[in-house]
Amino acid sequence: MAASSGPVPLVTVVPLFPTQDVFVPQDGRRVTWYCCGPTVYDASHMGHARSYISLDILRRVLRDYFKFDVFYCMNITDIDDKIIKRARQNHLFERYRGTQPQAAQLLEDVRAALQ
Repeated sequence: MAASSGPVPLVTVVPLFPTQDVFVPQDGRRVTWYCCGPTVYDASHMGHARSYISLDILRRVLRDYFKFDVFYCMNITDIDDKIIKRARQNHLFERYRGTQPQAAQLLEDVRAALQ
């Protein structure tokens, strides 16, 4: 086997298509990577850990083996359908209404929640 004359390229494969493409960052060696993170509606579990570890391994391979400058960002979702469902199951709106807030207080609470 002949010796390689340069760094091994990173090849991406899309399972739906029989093609392989060489990964080329849009900005030199800099790779910007956004990833959806957990939705914090309940206790953390092993699925969260698996996700964090798998993505950290990929990030390190990009950085340490392929020598990319990786900017990695993961969000944490604080509200979605599961959280709304859990609030309904726990009757949070009914409890809030039971405190009989005045209209002005209700508007203030909504404004504070949206900031």
